[in-house]
Amino acid sequence: MSAGAGVAARSCGRGLRVARLRGGVRWTVPAVIVAAEYLGLSLLVDLPMAGPAMTLVRPLRMLGPVLFGAAAAGWLIARGESRGGTGAAPLPPLPAWRPWPTLALQAGAYAVTAATAVALLRPGAPPPSPAAMAVFIACAAATGLLALRAAAPLGWLLAALARRWLAPLVALSVGLLAWRAASAAEGLWGALTAVTLHAAGALASAAGAEIQVDPARSVIRASGVRIEIAPICSGVDGIGLVVLFQAVWIALARERIRWERALVLLPLGAAAALAGNVLRVAALTLLAAAGRPDLAFGGFHSKLGWAFFIAIALGSVAIAERSRWLARPADAEGSAAAGVPPGAGAYAAPFVAMLATALVTSMLAGDGLDRLYGLRVAAGAGVLLAVRRRLPVAVLAPALLPIAAGLAVGAAWVALAGGDGTAVSEGLARMGPAERAAWISARVAGACLLVPVVEELAFRGFLLPWLVSPGFRDVPPRAWSWPAALGSSLAFGAIHSQWLLGAAAGLAFAGVRRWRGRLGDAVLAHAVANAAIAAAVLGAGRWGLWGG
Repeated sequence: MSAGAGVAARSCGRGLRVARLRGGVRWTVPAVIVAAEYLGLSLLVDLPMAGPAMTLVRPLRMLGPVLFGAAAAGWLIARGESRGGTGAAPLPPLPAWRPWPTLALQAGAYAVTAATAVALLRPGAPPPSPAAMAVFIACAAATGLLALRAAAPLGWLLAALARRWLAPLVALSVGLLAWRAASAAEGLWGALTAVTLHAAGALASAAGAEIQVDPARSVIRASGVRIEIAPICSGVDGIGLVVLFQAVWIALARERIRWERALVLLPLGAAAALAGNVLRVAALTLLAAAGRPDLAFGGFHSKLGWAFFIAIALGSVAIAERSRWLARPADAEGSAAAGVPPGAGAYAAPFVAMLATALVTSMLAGDGLDRLYGLRVAAGAGVLLAVRRRLPVAVLAPALLPIAAGLAVGAAWVALAGGDGTAVSEGLARMGPAERAAWISARVAGACLLVPVVEELAFRGFLLPWLVSPGFRDVPPRAWSWPAALGSSLAFGAIHSQWLLGAAAGLAFAGVRRWRGRLGDAVLAHAVANAAIAAAVLGAGRWGLWGG
């Protein structure tokens, strides 16, 4: 190579690095601004726990894990695609970046949002009305859209979404899984209460605060202030979120890392999330002991956990990306494309439709009974019909093993699962005969006919073979690896309130699929299990089995 060619190559390389840096800054600046504004609002106020506006407040509480999980997954998927390329449609060219006018408007919108939040949600304020909360939500949504507009025009974003809809779809599915994982992780709070409270109390005492710890009531008392840690604001859901985020990164990066070693991130991430929760509880205890209960209970108690989650999840992945111990040797890197394969959309879309609809309808279930369950069935069935031509032809050939496995899973679920079914039974009692019959019919049809197909497509049709090899459609039907089976089963368990039983059921369905290499066998086993559960609900009044 001549000297001139070398200079030109170096110049081209510097130009490429500068372009990538500018592109990263373009998206990072709005993201950092939104995160800072979110945390600022969190320290000022907190959402009410009761009142006439709970129909709107409940969705806001549930959307947090979904949006954080989806954003984190989207970032990981984008990194994977930029590293390996997936053959996806090219994005439209971005216009020149001129963010300052939009950012000025965004700052003004945030000021209005913050002022509205303080007026409505300050300590001692009367419970906000639904109309007032709707105004606050509209202001917050406008603030977020303006931040997004600062990175790129909305028209460009819509065009990019139309060309690369798969990545947002998968990111949304991970966000929904994060929501369910967070809900499942809240069940661990009872087991971790004593450890967390004693550790937080010890830290607060070491800092000079006079406190009393009452683990029986999950309470810390400081300067006459009673601090009760409830599951909804315990921060323990950060364990589920951090582990899920790290698992997604391991799955996406497994062709260029030693994924067996990377599994050590999962227990380390869980431990870091638990430690972060201890620090959070200790910090709010110190604030209360210092005579600032308004700040401690304003938003600090429920939102600082998200800051720890962001720092732990992003920090652990950033460190792992640069770890030589985790990296594969250059000559051993896989040649498969990074990111999510295009064919995954058809497998995931019906599941995402049902889970997203469940998120919306459960927000409106004020009495503990989702009266709009039929919408889940309609959404999943509609999307399934729309993508059916992109899916393999199902083969349902009844056999003893799938039926026996399904009966075993159903029996285990009936014996070990199911909470208090009072909310469901009382909600049904308030319905008229026609509405009650329609709800039960939709529940049975969804559980026994649609859910087995939708969930098996997502978890045993796509996720399991994709974890075996990135080119999941080329994987032999009976291909198997224990990490793939366990990973897909744990993800399956995360969408169930009884996550451990769900993971065990997922492993059983994975084994059934491997038996003859037929996804239809897993669908049959799943349907039989759900039918056994439905029989226990309708025959023995075990309504708690339908509580989720």
